[in-house]
Formats: sequence, structure tokens, C-alpha cells
Amino acid sequence: MRTILISLFMMSVLNIFSQTNLDKLVFKNVNEYRKQKGLKELVWDERAYKASDHHLKYMVKNSFASHAESNDTPTSFLRLKKYGVNPIFSGENIRVIMYSKNNDELMSKEIVDGWKKSPKHNEIMLSDYKKSAVSCDRGILKDGKDTYDCMYSNMVFYSE
Repeated sequence: MRTILISLFMMSVLNIFSQTNLDKLVFKNVNEYRKQKGLKELVWDERAYKASDHHLKYMVKNSFASHAESNDTPTSFLRLKKYGVNPIFSGENIRVIMYSKNNDELMSKEIVDGWKKSPKHNEIMLSDYKKSAVSCDRGILKDGKDTYDCMYSNMVFYSE
């Protein structure tokens, strides 16, 4: 019985910060894009994932997309520091798209294509960052009286 309880506890701890299929696809697509441009691939970093997921949960909870938080971690730089990173420089891409049931590949492509079309987001993807992570989750986006079923994404980039 004790072994079962320990196993269940470990599984729950590991699932707190674990990549989804969509996270993996977005990260893979960003790295493929960087390779096409002659750049080195980004290295997945768990601390960056925790910072990314931290902000993602904030956006989903508040039903809006923003780079800022109104708390003790208002910027991606400070969120990275909270999770043990001492970045020399950092960047962050966020995107909200309409949720597409059971189609992670299409959503991944739409997320990365949106960043490519935005000059600032594209610049961040192609900058000389070394480490990164992305977190995606379903949520509601509020627009006045209307609400939309959406997929939020947040990708954090940094170099130490």
C-alpha cells in the first residue's frame, strides 16, 4: 500500500510541470524554423518551462492575453529569476488562437505561423537565445460580453 501511495504521489508531482503534445509540437516547429534560417536549435529548459507555465496559468485564469502580470512577477525576466534562471537577456512570445478539438498539429502550425507573421515575435524566435520552453493550455478569452474557447500559448526564451 505504501509503495502505491508513493508512486501516485510521484506521478502527481511529475504531472505538475509536464509537457503536453502541443507544447512539444510548438517547440519542435520553432526549432525547425530556426534551422531553416541557419540558426542553432534551442535547448528545452525545465526552469523556463516553469516560468512559461506560470504565466500561462495567469493568462488562462484571468481570461486575457498579456505579457505583463499585476503581481510580484510582472515580466518574463522576473518569472525566469523566480525559477532559478539568471538570464543575460530574455524574450517571450504569447498567442491565443481558437481551440481546435483534437488537432494539435494544426494548432501548433497556427501558433508558430502567427509568430512568424509578427515582426517582433519573429525577431524573438530568431534571436540568439540558447534555451527555451513553451506551455499551452485551453481557456476562455473574454471580449466584452463574448467569450471564446481558445488555446493560449506562452514561449519563453533566454540566454545565461
